[in-house]
Amino acid sequence: MSLTPITSPSPLLQLPAEVRNEIVEFALTSSGPLHHCQPRTLFSPVRLQASYCHIFVEGKDIIDDQLERPLFNNLKLVCRQLHAETAGLEIRFNSLIFAPQSVSPFYSNPHIPVSYGKYLKAAEQWLFDFVAPMTPKKLQWLSTVIIASGTKCLAMRQSKAPPMPDLSSLAMFCKQHPHIDVRYQFSNWDLESNNGGKSLNFLAAGVCLIAALHGDELGRIARNRLVGFNLWAQILHEEARHWREIWNVQYLLKGIENFAFWPTAELSSCRSILERDAVNLEIDEERLNWWQQYTSDWISHGISGDSRSAQLLSFRSSIEEADSGL
Repeated sequence: MSLTPITSPSPLLQLPAEVRNEIVEFALTSSGPLHHCQPRTLFSPVRLQASYCHIFVEGKDIIDDQLERPLFNNLKLVCRQLHAETAGLEIRFNSLIFAPQSVSPFYSNPHIPVSYGKYLKAAEQWLFDFVAPMTPKKLQWLSTVIIASGTKCLAMRQSKAPPMPDLSSLAMFCKQHPHIDVRYQFSNWDLESNNGGKSLNFLAAGVCLIAALHGDELGRIARNRLVGFNLWAQILHEEARHWREIWNVQYLLKGIENFAFWPTAELSSCRSILERDAVNLEIDEERLNWWQQYTSDWISHGISGDSRSAQLLSFRSSIEEADSGL
């Protein structure tokens, strides 16, 4: 059996550039979004605040936070030419997820343990650190960024509004880079098939986001259609108003087309979950239809502060019907 000499040229590199580009794109396109991670090294067993080293891995490889994750783009490690041709291309072909990660401050004193003062760094901060050194050309590679905030939005089972200290920076980032679609996710805005009654929590969260982004009128319409006129829904509506005023949510996100709050639920499984909960809660067919329509819109488009989104909701909501539900 003959062995190929180490110094022989790679068959991949001998292919025409167009064919090679197609192969690289196929190899570096994941079936789902890539997750951002800061790698550990021999000299840094925990992630450091001062480190600007970033890698991306597939979701299936995130099993244990204590284990090192395999690098998604291995092509750049083959040789210098492939490194020059493929380094960073994974961000061009995939959506990226940024989530909170534990870090430790950098101390110049070698006697201070590296794990001292460890804290959770926000997903938004990881995004800002990642894009800060990027050239305008590489920034054009980014298309969809998902902020998995780890915080909880207002909902039936969450009466406290989430703090959003980085919202103004995110809004400015979206204005400066209109080609990047930013999807902000709360950890509790989802639907779980094994959790009975989760539909009301999911719908209530959507109502709060509509009230915060589009004002009281559209918030009341959504509330009356989806969860009804009851005490806990009124309290949540008032809290959404306070959230809007404290963090300037409606003002900061007004007119921004490439930012939206996005649920983590999958459209394929939502219909059966909504129908199950509607039966258990004795919901009539008209309200169930509203459940399905709003849920489909949220999962497909998110809830944004874009005026076109507000117009879409207004088109579906007649003033007469809103007045009759108040």
